[in-house]
Amino acid sequence: MKEQPFLMRIEGAQEKNGKEYEGYCIDLLDEIRNIFNFTYKIEVVPGNIYGNELENGTWTGMIGQLMEQEVVQTNGHRCSIPRPIDDPNAMEPMGIEKRMNNFSFSNSVWFSLGALMQQGGDTTPRSLAGRIVGGVWWFFTLILISSYTANLAAFLTVERMESPINSVKELQESDIDYGILRTGATFQLFEQSEIPLYRDMFTYMQAHTENYKDSNEDGIAEVRRRNGKYAFLLESTINEYESQQKPCDTIMVPQHLDSKSYGIGISRGYEGFEVLRDQLTLAILQLREDGTLARLRKTWWFDKGKCQESAKDNASALSLSNVAGIFYILIVGLAAALLIAIIDFYWKSRKDASRDKIGLVRAMRNKVRASVTGERGFRPVPVLMESVASSGKEEKKDLLKREHGQTDV
Repeated sequence: MKEQPFLMRIEGAQEKNGKEYEGYCIDLLDEIRNIFNFTYKIEVVPGNIYGNELENGTWTGMIGQLMEQEVVQTNGHRCSIPRPIDDPNAMEPMGIEKRMNNFSFSNSVWFSLGALMQQGGDTTPRSLAGRIVGGVWWFFTLILISSYTANLAAFLTVERMESPINSVKELQESDIDYGILRTGATFQLFEQSEIPLYRDMFTYMQAHTENYKDSNEDGIAEVRRRNGKYAFLLESTINEYESQQKPCDTIMVPQHLDSKSYGIGISRGYEGFEVLRDQLTLAILQLREDGTLARLRKTWWFDKGKCQESAKDNASALSLSNVAGIFYILIVGLAAALLIAIIDFYWKSRKDASRDKIGLVRAMRNKVRASVTGERGFRPVPVLMESVASSGKEEKKDLLKREHGQTDV
């Protein structure tokens, strides 16, 4: 059946790369053909209708041809098989590492990201330079996030159409007329439903048969013609596609009537039915597993959409000139903090070198290592350690001599 975006005849040319049709189903068949290496032929159902069951038990349209074995396969419904969830792996316990310098390089990066996301952190800078950097960075992220949020809100509200109804119940209680396709799954849903709401809606549509349409194109055209006084109930996949096409004046009601899936139907009377069924099932599962089905859906439903681009064109972007001031403040603050950090680093390095009796370069190297890794080495105090050790040995020697009655002269 010709239905956008599933199957569409190529306009302006008889054939395109050996093809007369294009769409989601064509791309899907090509992907399956690449797996099992077969050929196919596209034949459009006469009248382009899904089909209804007659009183004698036979079917018309696409389903009728399938049951009469006039075609091998066609578009129908499929069962959605959920992907199994992998067993969770046990988490390894985290090790505990003691650090004398909590504000290491990694913690500094985490502190910056936490400030950018407007979250707190376990560690905060204690030095004057670090606090200047932290304060300037907080101010910078505050203005930047606020500007982005305000611009995003304006972007999302550009030419935003609001639906007057949000559910089927509201549609049934409103003064808006509604209709469906004269044949197909939606008609069968209302005709066979035991839900009182759907039964009442079907009774209303039976009393107003002029609201029935022969094709989805006629129903969408009626929605545009009556300008908000008519609602057309159709499958969500087609509705999503049409709502992204020009002139971008139709919207979807968020609530769905029911849930169905698409698939490939095969006539049971076809020779080799089971082999073909198994091959197609494996092909569909493989294409779903490697993301091909999601890619095809994105290509035909969203990448080819024309309404999102028009909304973006009407929204003003947040340029650099709008936030240049906070960058100036950030640069000045970082420069001041860098100058203070250099002075503080030099002064403390000299203090450590004088206290530990080591060179200035070595003291600077120790402080750089402590800032990056968060680990500080022990300060060398050889004289103190030697005196303590010597004192301990002498005391032990005197104790042994006293125990054996010896006395030094």
